[in-house]
Amino acid sequence: MMGFGQASQRPSPTDTFLSSFISLRPRASQPALNANSPSNTFALYSRRVLGPDGLLQAAVVVRDDTILAVVPRDQLPDDCPCDDLGDLIVAPGVIDTNVCCCEPGRTDWEGFEHATKAAAAGGITTLFEMPVGCHPATTSLEALQLKRLAADGQCHVDVGFFGGLTPHNGREVDALVAAGVFGIKAYLCPSGFADFPLCSSQQLQRAMPLLAEANLPLLVHSELPAGQFAVTSDRRSYQQYVGSRADQWELDGVAQMAGLCRRFGCPVHILHLSSAEALTMIEWSIDEGLPLSVETAPHYLLFAAEEVADGDTRFKCSPPIRNRENREKLWRALESGLIDTIASDHAPFPAEMKSLDEGFFTTAFSGISGLQFTLSAAWTGAKRHGTRLDNLRLWLSDYPARLYS
Repeated sequence: MMGFGQASQRPSPTDTFLSSFISLRPRASQPALNANSPSNTFALYSRRVLGPDGLLQAAVVVRDDTILAVVPRDQLPDDCPCDDLGDLIVAPGVIDTNVCCCEPGRTDWEGFEHATKAAAAGGITTLFEMPVGCHPATTSLEALQLKRLAADGQCHVDVGFFGGLTPHNGREVDALVAAGVFGIKAYLCPSGFADFPLCSSQQLQRAMPLLAEANLPLLVHSELPAGQFAVTSDRRSYQQYVGSRADQWELDGVAQMAGLCRRFGCPVHILHLSSAEALTMIEWSIDEGLPLSVETAPHYLLFAAEEVADGDTRFKCSPPIRNRENREKLWRALESGLIDTIASDHAPFPAEMKSLDEGFFTTAFSGISGLQFTLSAAWTGAKRHGTRLDNLRLWLSDYPARLYS
């Protein structure tokens, strides 16, 4: 497991790819491309291959499932088949680190086969599956084994698994870590699922020394409610729904996790950050050198509260989509490095669970089904903001690989 570690180790835009990515710099260890190429070798040529130094004209040479080299086209052997993709961009696959596939137990919601097909259609080559939304929740070794069996033979992309932390499974965390999960997820607020209750600070503290020793991240839904949930008088009002999950919840949640991160040295990953109010606390934590990383989601970068009509519960998620000013601050935080990654936070609830007919935000399940559109949504937002493609590569491929390599 390799996390970000200290702030000085956080990757910069000039870093090279990890070995699991296409290397666009010459390497002595690259195999020679000789004539008489094996029949299972081919090349993809594009005038826009995206690598660490931006776009270049190159041919990507592939044998079986392995990328052998990235070279100028005139260095290809004459007998190597080459597809000319013109100006289509060839880039590293997207790594989506926040996906619920809902299997085992809830395949009427989705399941590995359909989720991974959607991922592949959207340019995602690896996804990391959350321990919630399935039944049973992935909070024990037995549940993890059931999930792996359910996924076996169904996946069209690579899949990694997270385990879960609840008030009742502290003794299971060691077994989950030993079994190879890539991190442990916890909630600071109700998850919406009876088998995945929130954790108190004390319960988090009992698990963090083990995760620190294993250098595995604690992934946290970092809304920390202050008192009881606000009562909404208009069940269809989106603005009232947003007001019921205040920015302060995220600020308090991030503050609590930064403090625990400091105390235990455990890597902490803030999931799906929505509120820009927490960015100052995040900046302080990074400047201090804490092993804290942050993701946001495409829907927070593409939509704004002012654009959501009352009763349109398709947009209900938690934390909520906030206003335009908040959205612009999230983009600036991405570009400055305060936010590391973009992930879908994919939650594929059936239409009847989203209260589409009534339009009641109070009863609709919270979550947006967007796995197939992680790349296209992020790209659309990036174009609107004049963001370089190099940055999309970092947020969607490079940095996620570094977090969970």
